[in-house]
Amino acid sequence: MGHSKVARWMAVSLLFLGRLSGHACQRDESLPATWPLAARSGGASSWTSPLAPTAVAAPLVGAEQAAVTSVTATPALTFTRHDLDSSPFGQVTEGINVGDIDGDGRPDLVVGGDQYLLWYHNPDWAPHLIARIKEITDKPVTRIINTHTHYDHTEGNPDFPATVEVVTHENTAKMMPEMKAPYGITLTDRNVFKDSNGRGLPKRTFKDEMTIGSGSDRIELRYFGRAHTSGDAFVIFPALRTMHTGDTFPNKGMPIMDINNGGSGVAYAETLARAAKVPNIDTVITGHNQTVLTSADIQTYSEFIRDFVAAVRAAKKAGQSIDDVANSWKLPEKYQQAGYQQPQAARIKPNVEVLWKELN
Repeated sequence: MGHSKVARWMAVSLLFLGRLSGHACQRDESLPATWPLAARSGGASSWTSPLAPTAVAAPLVGAEQAAVTSVTATPALTFTRHDLDSSPFGQVTEGINVGDIDGDGRPDLVVGGDQYLLWYHNPDWAPHLIARIKEITDKPVTRIINTHTHYDHTEGNPDFPATVEVVTHENTAKMMPEMKAPYGITLTDRNVFKDSNGRGLPKRTFKDEMTIGSGSDRIELRYFGRAHTSGDAFVIFPALRTMHTGDTFPNKGMPIMDINNGGSGVAYAETLARAAKVPNIDTVITGHNQTVLTSADIQTYSEFIRDFVAAVRAAKKAGQSIDDVANSWKLPEKYQQAGYQQPQAARIKPNVEVLWKELN
């Protein structure tokens, strides 16, 4: 990948960095809402992780003064603390992501600061230098594109200069000042935009589509309808034949149908089907998957959601209860073969509740 492409990739990555100062938390939206979340106090220099790694990537995370609670206390996880900033590179922790960097099946850490991009290897957590930021680009961030309103994709906004332009779908712009918790996720009350007197809120919005820049730097924004929220933006990089789906396609797992922020389970599949038809896309970056995917994967995910909705509709018509469906729904074989995993009942139930309301 050339330096210009790397620079653009890093600029895009910065858009999704969560706030990592004060207290920090780790959250994977694909996991059950009942799982306890990693939380710690102190400086932004340490990471708490489960001793047994999860099979899916955690989102970009962070929240100032965030104590995250779970719906129930089971199943309990054990966490251990790792001090990242004891590396020979000094204190670098401004943003953090999780992914299997070396393909060994363990979730590693990628940590970014203003000078370095580091990879911390699981399980020894030894730091490896990926890049010296200033060797890739000395250009400042001038624009942030938020794909939707959720905290793990927007709470880094106030950390950027007030001159940075924030772009979102018009529905997301309306929701961000409130920062409602996603449906089915229990969080302590926090709102970084209120705390920062509105710094980092959108300054520019679009309804159906928007073009930013020109030539090889052109970015296309598209809105295909309600799904994860009512303001899900798809970000297309034509020169790179790449599209970012945000959390409308989070990973190969159960999504969050967030009716608190205008999402829709009934409309979800059709929204994805429209996105899958975008031409000239070779690479798809999802909200939380460990690897890049393809447009064919978007289509498969659309079918997965469509089949799930059909199963819930049939169960409701047959007189089953919400708990009946959450406890009995099984992942169809064809999706298991495609790399999907059976979600726990606690992750299924909120989406069944959403569909129950929509199907009335």
